[in-house]
Amino acid sequence: MTEPAWITLRPHSYLGVTASVSDDDQEEAQDLLLDAGFSTGHPEYEYALGTSQSDAVQQALEQLYSEVADHQVVIDDVDLGRPAPVTAKVRKRAVHPDRTARLATAIAAGERTLEEWDAVSDSLCDGEGWPLDDRYGLRQQQRDAEMWAQFEPYLRQGPPLLAHAEASLPRLGPDERVAARWAYRLRVLRDALKGGTRVQGELEFVAEVLLPEHPHYEETWQRAIALRNAEGWHYALTWFEHADALTEITQTERALAAKPTSPHRGPLPPQRTEAARAWSPHALQHINAALESSSVRPAATRLFRGDTPPRSR
Repeated sequence: MTEPAWITLRPHSYLGVTASVSDDDQEEAQDLLLDAGFSTGHPEYEYALGTSQSDAVQQALEQLYSEVADHQVVIDDVDLGRPAPVTAKVRKRAVHPDRTARLATAIAAGERTLEEWDAVSDSLCDGEGWPLDDRYGLRQQQRDAEMWAQFEPYLRQGPPLLAHAEASLPRLGPDERVAARWAYRLRVLRDALKGGTRVQGELEFVAEVLLPEHPHYEETWQRAIALRNAEGWHYALTWFEHADALTEITQTERALAAKPTSPHRGPLPPQRTEAARAWSPHALQHINAALESSSVRPAATRLFRGDTPPRSR
């Protein structure tokens, strides 16, 4: 069975909603977005609605939700933080995937980007490590853009993942926490998100003040994107170098939850303890005699011998 295409929706300050498409049937997902009013003309986003007016946003999303039921497309709209629309029965099909699993996929993609860069960067430099020509800078810009594309979704998805991991730490073994340096790595991840949010905010400020009719609009905008990617490189690299701490914590937490636990046998309730102490030696003798003469003895029965009443554990 063909895997469905994923439409990921994210809020935007003046574009209303932006969208990206992943997985198999991208053409079908693109048709749904275009029919709902999204466009592909924005230089930074794959799809953008183009308006932040609430009525227009609501209308576009409602159409998207109503059409998706008849297609092999799933909508991830968790970042929008919206209540269920009128077509709630349709939206039940649009569940978002396990974000921890998607994080592992993003980490692998970031590692591939680094491996590809390492494979070509030396060939673009001389024996002393200096770039031979402009190809080095162009390839570096490609590296920065690829890393940012993997990192940018976690500016919104990362904080909930971090919050869950931080809340889980006290429940995990102290020796394991120290050995894996999880607390330190989570602090590093949070700092990376703060830095990435800052450079993204600077780009959005440029987008707000830059007029499309300006004669150098496209050139200025592309320079702003390249600058954002270059400044964000450090934060993206830091995120992917330490993000496996989140998957490690989740795996450890799941393994801990899956361990069988033996039933806890606590002390008897006070009223039962007092009743046991009140038994007379004569009553205990009758109880033991009845148990010993029984042809079927309970497996876990403890026989009382002597005149000492049972004590609570």
